[in-house]
Amino acid sequence: MRWGPRGSTGEIGLFKIQHEASAASGVRRITAVTGFNAFDWMHSQQELIGEAAAKLKAQPRDLAMAVEKMLETLREERKKREKLAQQGAGGSAVEETVIGSIRLRVQKMTDADAADAKLAADRLVDGAPDAVALVANLADGKVTFVCKVGDAALKAGAKAGDIVREVAKVAGGGGGGRPDFATAGGGMLRRRMRLLRGRRSSWRSDFW
Repeated sequence: MRWGPRGSTGEIGLFKIQHEASAASGVRRITAVTGFNAFDWMHSQQELIGEAAAKLKAQPRDLAMAVEKMLETLREERKKREKLAQQGAGGSAVEETVIGSIRLRVQKMTDADAADAKLAADRLVDGAPDAVALVANLADGKVTFVCKVGDAALKAGAKAGDIVREVAKVAGGGGGGRPDFATAGGGMLRRRMRLLRGRRSSWRSDFW
């Protein structure tokens, strides 16, 4: 930092340290701004804080608390994903049933969020256009279903919306969606298990 001759240090005005670092053993180097430059720098910092607070939907004075809350949410999400990974690719083993020209792939997940359940369904159909993926996610005593239909299975007549609608109906819920992707919710887990285990062979006539 350099400045010209001054009559007194008071002429420097506001003095604001920006950075501090080690220059050598026992020597510290500081970078600072003074005078009107210091006011400009502080104003720019206030603007940055305001922008960050706005993105987190918080008041500037609550920015630190909002950041900590966001970090805690991220930590919880990481724990959930680690738990899912320990279950094996995010869920139980995949059960596959061949129905005519279509491969029905069913997987159960536990305490997954909607995004993870969708990714699991995508993964079951990826590289298998003749596959129909049905993911059942168990959380808080209820079950949600995600169904993804591959291109070839779609041409063969499989419709994701019809499948999840009927599955959820048996499980005491409802839902639907597009022919290639749909979601639904239910609550009766025992009836859901009977459906998945006992009626898959009859789905050809029911859904395609």
